Amino acid sequence: MVGIAVVALLVTLTFPAYSFVKAKMQFAGCVANLKALHAGLSTYTQDNGMVWPQYPHDLREAGDEDDEDKLSSWWFETLKPYGVTRATWLCPADRDGHEHDNENTEELMVSYGVTLFDEMPNSAYRWLQPWVVESGQNHGKSQGPNVIMPDGQVRQGVGIDVQQGQ
Repeated sequence: MVGIAVVALLVTLTFPAYSFVKAKMQFAGCVANLKALHAGLSTYTQDNGMVWPQYPHDLREAGDEDDEDKLSSWWFETLKPYGVTRATWLCPADRDGHEHDNENTEELMVSYGVTLFDEMPNSAYRWLQPWVVESGQNHGKSQGPNVIMPDGQVRQGVGIDVQQGQ
């Protein structure tokens, strides 16, 4: 009986720690994804005369409802030769009711938005704007979305306090 009580006590003490550890693991996975996207973008620019990947104008001006899906697919196909996998585009904390890993599905889920720069060489390095921004606040309201800067540093954006009922 004492053994059961001890086990029950240990379970109640470790259960809250599980969610904390899970959140930290998801955050670390998100940072790793951003670093992989940065590596792919850096290598692309080095291979292309320091010019940022240019989204084709014919796709941008189509005005389709699927424009965001086309943009996501275009970024994936552009960075695929640089080691950026489908799983890289999905933050571990951004499941949004979906429990897939982007590998075993036809639909590409994307948790990150890539900044568009002009076609001038070094443009992406000249401006101190984030290269990739996480969509949403998957890691808590107070921290804000993760972003990756031109130097490869991952930062957290400022959380936006949304008030209900206004």
